[in-house]
Amino acid sequence: RDGKNLTMVAADTALKDHRWPGSPSWSPDGNWVLFDITKNGRFGATHSMKVAVAGPDKGKIVDLGVGLGGVFSPDGKKIVFFLNGNNPMKAKSGLWMMNTDGTNRLRLLSPMVSGWKEDPGRQFAPKPTQVATA
Repeated sequence: RDGKNLTMVAADTALKDHRWPGSPSWSPDGNWVLFDITKNGRFGATHSMKVAVAGPDKGKIVDLGVGLGGVFSPDGKKIVFFLNGNNPMKAKSGLWMMNTDGTNRLRLLSPMVSGWKEDPGRQFAPKPTQVATA
């Protein structure tokens, strides 16, 4: 489009002191946008957030916990994301999956290279039983 009629969807005091928002990803139903955000430059503590942009929860912002670069599964029931090793949970780095409310976190894949610090990216297959990463 032409860039006109832009709308701020996450202007909230819950995001105070946070910087570097990124990695937006739409939910399959179009009601939510998943993104990550960092506080005080502590990238190991980057959080996954989602904001309702439509539907009954419009305007609601939900902190899903530590993680970054999340994407929704095609059925909208899961989120796959990357977790840095220097996170406050002291959890192992790698590719993780969780429910869309941030619960039931499961580590899927450890870093493929020693010292791996870059977020490799990920995407669900059309059926949410497979995830591709590079």
